[in-house]
Amino acid sequence: MAMGFLYFIAAWLVVLLGFRLGGVLIMTTDPASAVIVLGGMLTLLFASWSFKDITEAVGFVLSRQTSIPIRKYNKLSAIYAAAGDYALYCGLLGTYIGAVLILRTLSDSATLGPKLAVASVTILYGLIFKLGAVLARHKLKLCQLTEDPYPFKARNQPLALVVGTLLFIVILLLGIYSGGSFGGFVDPPSLVIILGGSLFLSMLFISLGDCWATTKNTLFTDEVSPAQALKAMRIFNLYHDIVVALVLVASTAGLIGTVQTLNEPSRIGPYLAMCLLPFCYGLVMLALTRAESCCMQRKMAELNLKMDSRPVLGAGFVTLIGLACYLLVAVSLIYTVNQ
Repeated sequence: MAMGFLYFIAAWLVVLLGFRLGGVLIMTTDPASAVIVLGGMLTLLFASWSFKDITEAVGFVLSRQTSIPIRKYNKLSAIYAAAGDYALYCGLLGTYIGAVLILRTLSDSATLGPKLAVASVTILYGLIFKLGAVLARHKLKLCQLTEDPYPFKARNQPLALVVGTLLFIVILLLGIYSGGSFGGFVDPPSLVIILGGSLFLSMLFISLGDCWATTKNTLFTDEVSPAQALKAMRIFNLYHDIVVALVLVASTAGLIGTVQTLNEPSRIGPYLAMCLLPFCYGLVMLALTRAESCCMQRKMAELNLKMDSRPVLGAGFVTLIGLACYLLVAVSLIYTVNQ
């Protein structure tokens, strides 16, 4: 483990050296961004996995282990995948929170670029943690799988999920409060589209009985059948894709409204902020849905089951679209303000 830890430190020292040589080391250092990404990722991880599971995942990364039991492999693979998704969601959330705060209080165009750069630091941190999770999964795949007995019992932890969810929301609220008021993050049309739309579209495919069965099997039932576990994961994946699609619809509608106000510079900032708010709402819902689905993945690891489906619009797609939207908003705003 000592050598693994040294290699880990050396790798990140090289990354920091690259930042230093590029002259961006100071600009990419922001404690508030680190709290949002790292704090949000850890609270969601502890909401869906036990402390023993997480310490085991960290210990494997720092070890030189070359073989692993199949059930342990499935569990650690799910943890690393979840950690990477949480990092991306929290990174995008932090960036959008910063951008909305800037756009709502836009007054000095000369400082717009630096402020947007600081707001972008959180997604950089999210991508770095995502990279770490991806590398951990590759290390896992290089191990030889064995049939060794691995004592693992997935225990229900609904209280941990509730506490982790509350802490995650508290971290986000602190990030918003540090930069301004909460009122700028309330957008009724976006809430109606994201919350109401996801509810009724889900009901087209999922009955209330299936929803209750999925919740009960995920949070309160100690043992589930393979069929119940796979059905629950399909429901989580469906809801994930519905939320992503609605976020894209709401953000596109906001961009259309923004284009119509290009001749009124004083209104561009608030309208662009409204384009980003659907992403904020959607990312919170995606992160919480992912945390709940991980509770079922723990049981799937115990049953040695592999998921037969994944979200069509996964975390990578969300990140690419989110970054494209953010860049479009930033470039449009800078161009318009400088005219």
